[in-house]
Amino acid sequence: MVNMALLDDAELAQICRHPDDECERNLAFEEFRGRYLRAIQGWAARFGRKFNWLDPDDLAQEADLGFLAAVRNWDPTKSKMYGFAELCVERRLSTLVRKYCRARQIPPSCVVPLFGAAAGRDNDGGDDALLIDIIADLTSPDPTAEALDEETKKELWRS
Repeated sequence: MVNMALLDDAELAQICRHPDDECERNLAFEEFRGRYLRAIQGWAARFGRKFNWLDPDDLAQEADLGFLAAVRNWDPTKSKMYGFAELCVERRLSTLVRKYCRARQIPPSCVVPLFGAAAGRDNDGGDDALLIDIIADLTSPDPTAEALDEETKKELWRS
């Protein structure tokens, strides 16, 4: 077993890309991650300060995944590891922010929880009813029954 602490970044990256020995690959990645741990945490913290509504655990996990991608894709002949890792982690975190922003485009004040309680609207004298029960139109046809009726008609016409 090789002492991972004695290897440089390029050698560690090579071991991390080696699919043969999973144990050695994991040890190499843990050594690599340990070397850059403060930087990874700093990049995640910077996004956390800028976008304080994001969960810090999500940011840390995404930063780790970005660092893993950097280790797998880094070419030592083209760039330094620190700069490449920073780029990969920041892009991963930016993607996370864009994903959350897309999901948050609907203002929360416009969202009505259909399975929430509506005070004072229960049919049996109680004080709460589900909104889905209040807005349900009981006279409208059941789509499942309609589809089954259509299938039954087709089967009858075939025979």
